[in-house]
Amino acid sequence: MSRLLFAALAVAGSLAASEAALTAQDCEKIPVPTDESSGLPLFSVRFSDTETGTCTVECDAKPKPDSKLVIGCTAFADGVIAAMGKADLSPDKYCQKTELEYPGKKAGETDPEMVVQSCPEWFLYMGWDRNLNRTLGNMRQEVVLKTPSAVDAFKKILPSP
Repeated sequence: MSRLLFAALAVAGSLAASEAALTAQDCEKIPVPTDESSGLPLFSVRFSDTETGTCTVECDAKPKPDSKLVIGCTAFADGVIAAMGKADLSPDKYCQKTELEYPGKKAGETDPEMVVQSCPEWFLYMGWDRNLNRTLGNMRQEVVLKTPSAVDAFKKILPSP
């Protein structure tokens, strides 16, 4: 029985170590490339001092109403989802994807207003704020990176400096 308890503690300890809380320094180490089309930062990164600490990466196609279009943001969500899958951070057993349809969508068509994908190590939001035109320029995309593994997977999709 003591061997079983030891094994359980060892597994729990290794899982806890891999789920270490992120710090502001972890977020600061995520390089922010410049969008080639607009000359603007491709995304912003901020630290959230939650219970576990997370990094939120926000990619808005038009960060300000008068900004040029940040074309690099158009495929942000696709890149994040692919990177997390490649890093084995999107297990079907533990991830959930939810799409909220636009209230005025046509029957028989798919027209999401918001898409949310939640996994143990990351969370993705993509959609439009209510009462805004649902154009590419008004789309908001954010990923919350919850673990060092998720941060590392995200960094792998970034262009070389």
